[in-house]
Amino acid sequence: MLWTPWTSSVPTPPPPGIRSPPVPCNALDLVNFPLILTTGVIVDSRLDARKLEDTIMMLVERKFPRVGARIALRNGVSLTFHSFGDMPAVKFTAEDQVEAYRSDASRPQLPMDMPRLSASSPTISKVPDLDAYFQSPGPKTIQDWIESKSPLLHIHVSVFDDLTFIGVTSPHVGFDAVGTGILLDAWTRLINGVDLGNSVRRMQRAELLGTPRVPIHPGDVSKRSTIGLPAIHRVNTWRLDQSKINTIRYSITVPKVFLASWKRQIMDELQRQGSAEWVGSSDVLLAWWHKETLGHRANDETPMHLVVVVNLRNKPIFYASEFDSIGEYIGNAVSIIPVPPFPTRTFNEESIGQLALHLRRAINAYNADPSGIRDGLHYMFTNPDAFLLPYPAAGTQWTLSTNWRMARFGALNFSGAQIQLGGQTKKTDVSFVYPIMTAGRKRLPMREWYMVLMEDEEVVWVMQASGAKNWENIRRRTDFCSFEL
Repeated sequence: MLWTPWTSSVPTPPPPGIRSPPVPCNALDLVNFPLILTTGVIVDSRLDARKLEDTIMMLVERKFPRVGARIALRNGVSLTFHSFGDMPAVKFTAEDQVEAYRSDASRPQLPMDMPRLSASSPTISKVPDLDAYFQSPGPKTIQDWIESKSPLLHIHVSVFDDLTFIGVTSPHVGFDAVGTGILLDAWTRLINGVDLGNSVRRMQRAELLGTPRVPIHPGDVSKRSTIGLPAIHRVNTWRLDQSKINTIRYSITVPKVFLASWKRQIMDELQRQGSAEWVGSSDVLLAWWHKETLGHRANDETPMHLVVVVNLRNKPIFYASEFDSIGEYIGNAVSIIPVPPFPTRTFNEESIGQLALHLRRAINAYNADPSGIRDGLHYMFTNPDAFLLPYPAAGTQWTLSTNWRMARFGALNFSGAQIQLGGQTKKTDVSFVYPIMTAGRKRLPMREWYMVLMEDEEVVWVMQASGAKNWENIRRRTDFCSFEL
């Protein structure tokens, strides 16, 4: 599989051994250069590492050829992904421990084991350092991937008697969170003996499409030939700058009954006002948490920009013939919704309902303008180095919110790979999601990034990275729990 972000005026012959035709990437992928993303999932059961390896190899080789790619640097400028027939499709490593993880008190306490205040109140706990359980030695940067000719996808599992860590690592130009969720969903179905049938055909077709098709003239792509790597590095300068700031990550466990109660109060108030407007549970969750984290800034006039990441797969912006398959497209297919800025003191003055409406109105306006979404994508496709998150002007601030609930990590079930100990069958769903994002060998602190990681039947799991001073302000204000700094 050859995947070229930049075309050159004189095409270079592909390396020998390539088994798939070229598939060009798009500007949505380039936004994430040079990030490396590890999506870690914890399963509360011992899993069979050999079955995990055999099934992921089978899935990638037969159904997801794009995943079995290599990265190469061609012509001194172009990044290409290509697959070779004589190399493994996935790098798979495993560490097997013949003991329970929880049997050693020196190991980090897991987020799902943290005590909760009650079944109806949120709980905040520090995110432990679990990186070693999800990652194995190997390439850490795009350059490492190029030099090592390593597969695009690395999977590392750490197996214990009571649980299994599964780390899925790749350059972020390969997948986004929903794409990773689509891949893992297909993997678990294969593990569980499900005949993927027609869904495999649609996945295959989506892979052959290679990119979401927007109204773009083929000749426009050639305009990318003058774009070099330094321009793309500038796209992510803001991320790298954040590494100089000390941040602390906490997980926030939010019961669904808590969200439902707030949503019901907000909707009842809207009905009393005779309003036809509405809010969703994600709006309520985001509004509530922003009020908790920023509500102490009572007299602060600083304009605050809320930037919401949005999944494009369910937007009516693709050609009709491709609409069915785009839902199973695994490449990057997200954009952003900038909420109109307002003074930071608004988080102190307005109710959760009012804040939720700010978000919902911005999202509804975005969804109601598919032609505007197309125009924005068209500009990105023809100017792939021009996309930047809306940098706040001097004297302003912003937060970034991303919601992985659509990736459905909490619905994954690895029961087909379970090793029963003592004849007991345990729950094999995902108990927690653990993201790791790096650039240039440094972990990105993701300062003021708000991430909804997953949901299960009872709670929604959120992660927030912020400075110690801000966490102290949050602890002083919260009336639902206390937590250790």
